[in-house]
Amino acid sequence: MEDQCSPLSWDVCYNEEGMEEIRHSLLYTTFELETTLLAAKEEITRREYEMIHLKDLLSRTIKERDEAQTRCQRLMLEKLMLGKQLQQKQQQLQEQLQLKQQQQQQQLQQEAASNNEDESKVNEHFACSDCHEHIIASPGTDPISQPLPEAALKLLAEKPLPEKGKLLQAVIEAGPLLQTLLLAGPLPQWQHPPPQLNSVEIPPVAISSPTPRLARQDSRLSLKGCFCNKSNAL
Repeated sequence: MEDQCSPLSWDVCYNEEGMEEIRHSLLYTTFELETTLLAAKEEITRREYEMIHLKDLLSRTIKERDEAQTRCQRLMLEKLMLGKQLQQKQQQLQEQLQLKQQQQQQQLQQEAASNNEDESKVNEHFACSDCHEHIIASPGTDPISQPLPEAALKLLAEKPLPEKGKLLQAVIEAGPLLQTLLLAGPLPQWQHPPPQLNSVEIPPVAISSPTPRLARQDSRLSLKGCFCNKSNAL
């Protein structure tokens, strides 16, 4: 009992209690250190996952950027091609308009030339018919000095003008009537007139109009005679 209560035993007891506390604190510190290490590892792992995710997003963004640049370049090329096609179409339309204008001008010139030819043919027809009729009636007289009959002038004044481009046809159709009027000339004057008769004593006379075919043949014959007389005169 004395040995247990001696001061030396007290020192040993105190030393043993201090060692136990040191052990407990060491264990607690070790546990905290391990816990901190685990938390750090988890944080590092989480950051690594975040880095992987960010790298994936960055690669996707770079890919989308490259695709957008490619699409933009393709659209620019299509725009240039469409602009060139539009310019070509505009040039073609301008050329077509110019060609149509030239064709219209040529057509107008041809119509004017044909009208001039028709007028010249009509003038030659009238000149030849007048010359032919005056030569038959009186070879020694001047055909220009003889005036047209009043019936022919009245007929020409009352008849409407022909349509555009049908002047020669109208003249040819009116040729036999004009030829008849020109051949008839002024009415003869009786030197010794016969005695007048009553209307009852004069028998009716039926006059048949010539057929269109005969009228055309007469006009063609008059034209042929005119050209023949003109060639003989030359």
